[in-house]
Amino acid sequence: MEQQTHIVGWRVGEHRFEDSYRETMKAVKYGTLISGTVAFVCVFITRPVLGILTDNQLILACVVPVMLINVLKELGRAGNYIIGTALKSSGDATITVIMGIISMPACAFLGSYVLGLRLGWGIYGAWTGMACDECIRCIWMYFRLHSRKWEKKALVQAK
Repeated sequence: MEQQTHIVGWRVGEHRFEDSYRETMKAVKYGTLISGTVAFVCVFITRPVLGILTDNQLILACVVPVMLINVLKELGRAGNYIIGTALKSSGDATITVIMGIISMPACAFLGSYVLGLRLGWGIYGAWTGMACDECIRCIWMYFRLHSRKWEKKALVQAK
């Protein structure tokens, strides 16, 4: 994925915006597919692996629901990371910072507090709050990428 961001930056500098957009969307597709698949496989192998480390039934019972929520979190994180890095490499770094400043406290912190403590969901609420943060930022960044506003933010120009 790191190579992809360099390519996006180069292509933006060359005013090859359609290529940059297409490569980023391709990376998002493959990145979320791989990340989601790995997270989903972990749902099935975590309990047996954790069973080697502990025999505490409370811990073992909590692990599968947390890992199911983690599938959504990882899908959002993959898209968030790939699109966010592409936006930054195109020169549109300010929007990714603004999105983080708004979404992290609102979703990850406040969501975890409300769902986890106030509604009594415990770790499931905290993990859901963090998953909401990643997914909302992913969707937000997708719309920013799709809006093409980043095309006007190129920091370098090709000679």
